[in-house]
Amino acid sequence: MILSLPNELIGKICNEVDRLEDKKNLQRTCSRLGRALRPHVLSEVSLNIHKHNLKPGLNLLHALVHQKEVYSPHIRTLYIDSLSPTFFPNPEFARKQELAKHTWELFEMVRGWVSDPIDDRNPEIVKAHTTLKTLLDPALRTLHNLETVHWHWHWKDSEWTLQTIMESLSSLNGIKSFSFSSTPHVSRPAEVWHNPFTQLPNFSNLHVLSISILTEGNTNASLRNSAPAIILPLMTHLLSRTTSLSHLHLDTGISSSSCPSFPFDDISQASNTTLLSSITHLSIGGWSIDILPDIPIHFPNLTSLSVRIGRRSGHGLKWLFDSLSFNDIRLRSIVFDKFTEDMLDYISSYSGIETLSFIGPNWYSERPEYGFTAERFYGEILGLHRDSLVKLEVLPTFEGEWCFGEDNLEAIGRCEKLRYLGVRLRSAGIYVDPNFDLWFFEQLTNESTPNLVYTLLDMINTNLPHLQSLHIDSPHFGDSSTRSGTKYCRGVRKGIRKSLEAVCDPCIEENAVRRGVLRWVKVYVAGERFEFESMGSSDNSCAAAIAIERDQARRGGGRGGGSLKRKSIGSRLKAITARMSWRLTG
Repeated sequence: MILSLPNELIGKICNEVDRLEDKKNLQRTCSRLGRALRPHVLSEVSLNIHKHNLKPGLNLLHALVHQKEVYSPHIRTLYIDSLSPTFFPNPEFARKQELAKHTWELFEMVRGWVSDPIDDRNPEIVKAHTTLKTLLDPALRTLHNLETVHWHWHWKDSEWTLQTIMESLSSLNGIKSFSFSSTPHVSRPAEVWHNPFTQLPNFSNLHVLSISILTEGNTNASLRNSAPAIILPLMTHLLSRTTSLSHLHLDTGISSSSCPSFPFDDISQASNTTLLSSITHLSIGGWSIDILPDIPIHFPNLTSLSVRIGRRSGHGLKWLFDSLSFNDIRLRSIVFDKFTEDMLDYISSYSGIETLSFIGPNWYSERPEYGFTAERFYGEILGLHRDSLVKLEVLPTFEGEWCFGEDNLEAIGRCEKLRYLGVRLRSAGIYVDPNFDLWFFEQLTNESTPNLVYTLLDMINTNLPHLQSLHIDSPHFGDSSTRSGTKYCRGVRKGIRKSLEAVCDPCIEENAVRRGVLRWVKVYVAGERFEFESMGSSDNSCAAAIAIERDQARRGGGRGGGSLKRKSIGSRLKAITARMSWRLTG
């Protein structure tokens, strides 16, 4: 049936497939789908070369050099994740990273990437290095239609790749968005940090600039030296050559109280007099909070602001929100990793917010004011923005009135334009593993308590027809013990997944409508994708699989890591077609 549709409609349906690997598998099924999907498959490409993934990236470079007229014109977005044939992802990274949180000496163990010295003599690895050095520069220079670059330079990739790519990108005139993230080596002595760039690209039409430092066991002390050495020269160079910048993101990766001052002076000296006024979207992280009140003064036309404070106190946010109000700046997008009552005062003064995301409150109290702030937000403030909100994310640290429940169900349901919703659920009524023996789970034995997973899906079905992504997680139960809090969260997350799996059971007729929601809404539990997949059998049986698609899918080896079995292609296209029909008629 799908193949009987016009080419234009087939292209639109195929464009609804999110994962690149799924698009590739669909493309291989028949020649017609192959032709329809070619522009979609080639519009985004990635270079992710490491020991266990040599061929895809090297084959892409070879194709760009030797068949550039076939491939290069379609490429609009380039991801550069890894350029190191010797290294490979450390299978013990997650365990070591957890240990390093408790023992400072273990920071040297925390490596996301490792290598084997024997590979220096491995013929396949040696050949891959030679091929990479030969093809990288000429391949990148063929991408004349390239508009967006997302590049993560890791210390393992060596500095020659840094210089080569910077020089290659200088030959491309159409780049409008440039995102550069770096993971410096933790053990490099602080006194030797210097400007690592000998060549920088000359982007004259840049609209989006993002520069960030990513941690991999790096101490805050090392980042205080490496972050400015990487961020400042690249930022000042690019700002001095563009007049059209609207989005700026700068993050040092630092979470402690000792952070560098935000480089207002460097930005002013590098840019022309109108550039700061043209910036409407600002995202900062790991800078001194003392500069927050000056943000509205230097960026008078802000419509979007994202601030990452880390472990520092959020008291400095009061000055920021006072300054925003004083300068009559009404943000349409607010993303903060802290919650304060000053934020409530600010967002209660106007309407029209489109994106609202915050973590907190990160404290809990039995006193009435804790519940009062939640009641104020859901009962009074959220309604001011219900006609404009497309993304809402409220992530309280502890279980209480701020979590999703029946008392705020109606308020959230009124935000009918939501496309993204992130909440933390109270545990009452959620399935709990009987082997999970903690005293505070006794409250869950009351079977009359509604299952909030079901309640949430029912609300989405009734009130949120435009929702595309749902993120669910568990708060901590109390602050008495980190270990018990973590164990509590794991138990509730397992309960959430069990509830979702029950929705997928075709034998439970009362869940039929909820199953429909899972077909058109992507659901994530604690950052992991819960994938509802109809297997297409004659008895219409359903199955659920937990597919790990971490938010790091845009970095490292995550992108394109999933697979779509050929036998499920038909059912996947049916689901996509159903979702499009819902949006057109719903």
